[in-house]
Amino acid sequence: EAERLGHLISDLLVLARTDENKIALEREPIHLDVLTVDVAATMEWLAAEKDITLEVHVDKPASVIGDEVRLIQVLMNLIDNAINYTNPGGRVTVKVDIRDKNVWLTVSDTGIGIAEEHVEHIFERFYRVDPARSRAAGSTGLGLSIVDWIVRAHGGTISVESQVGHGTTFTVKLPLAEQTS
Repeated sequence: EAERLGHLISDLLVLARTDENKIALEREPIHLDVLTVDVAATMEWLAAEKDITLEVHVDKPASVIGDEVRLIQVLMNLIDNAINYTNPGGRVTVKVDIRDKNVWLTVSDTGIGIAEEHVEHIFERFYRVDPARSRAAGSTGLGLSIVDWIVRAHGGTISVESQVGHGTTFTVKLPLAEQTS
């Protein structure tokens, strides 16, 4: 309970600072392809512990201008959610590719999915599809709100597609960094 409250306080502080525009993002070139592989590698143990296959697919280098710490937060939250809502024997797939001058990051799972009536609300603060399960897992109901803010602060978008019983896919689109020689 103490750990859950600590996470809640931390998340509330982040959101309060975003509301007051008091969080300054670093702006530096980030190799999102490499960062994604690294973050996924740190989460492999969690997937393995739940008997879930975690796959990462990166076709080519993909750089964005952004805040590495905040982008790690996006990756960790999306991958953690995918693992937590996927049943043993399932799969979580993380992909990074380039389309339309954007870096596309997708996190897909074969998990329990999200009912259509909940999808439009999942980026709202404190919204939980299943409050009992989320609280037991240590969720504050703020993670996706923070992810949404980080993505928008980087000039990107985030969307979700889900089908109950078949899984969920989060898609983050971030502007591709200009390549300099």
